[in-house]
Amino acid sequence: MGKIVLCYGGWGGQWSWELVAPELVKLGHEVRTPDLPLETLSGDTAAVQAAADDLGGPVVVAGWSYGGMVITGLDLPAGSHLLYIAAFMPDEGQSILSMTQDREQSPFMQSLLFKDDGTVMVDESQATPLLWPDAPPDVAARFAAEVAKRPQAAGTVGEPPGRIAWKDVTSTYLLCTKDLAILPDLQRDMAAHATEIVEWDCSHGPPVSRPGELVALLDKLAASIRTA
Repeated sequence: MGKIVLCYGGWGGQWSWELVAPELVKLGHEVRTPDLPLETLSGDTAAVQAAADDLGGPVVVAGWSYGGMVITGLDLPAGSHLLYIAAFMPDEGQSILSMTQDREQSPFMQSLLFKDDGTVMVDESQATPLLWPDAPPDVAARFAAEVAKRPQAAGTVGEPPGRIAWKDVTSTYLLCTKDLAILPDLQRDMAAHATEIVEWDCSHGPPVSRPGELVALLDKLAASIRTA
């Protein structure tokens, strides 16, 4: 079957894919959910690159949120495909900071907690209402507790990717029209880089609120690689 790498976003962990990865495995796919240091963008990209290299051959690589920055820097085999899930999709020299500094700041970005040690944390009380308000309450609460535990280096927002993979690799952008973290207008501007755009009427958290549909989309993309 297909080969799929799942890259979570800021403040995430392998738990970010607990509703998605096992279902893809049941469908027969080889799946990797690499752990990101969340200290530098280049270090996070290296971790995902290693996972893709380990699978070998054409792969589907999905990046959620900050994960879009990470997967943009990859060097992938011909026939691979990138899926941006409500994600940053930078062009040459662009960082999260440069893409957002002159735009309206999202409610989620305004809620972040900046620490004296140079890290940024998520306010657990704001995670559910601003990231996945459309998820089942028990699932939302569990994910909110997890995301609030993980620090991320503030410097990651100022670092551009070392290369721009979407210029060589086909891509799909999953645009979330009710997103309060990466606002839909910014998503739409970035999605113009993608080969295809898919729009869902949902929050920033498809892996939490729409896991079944996300599994189906990833399964479809993996199948398209096998038949290409």
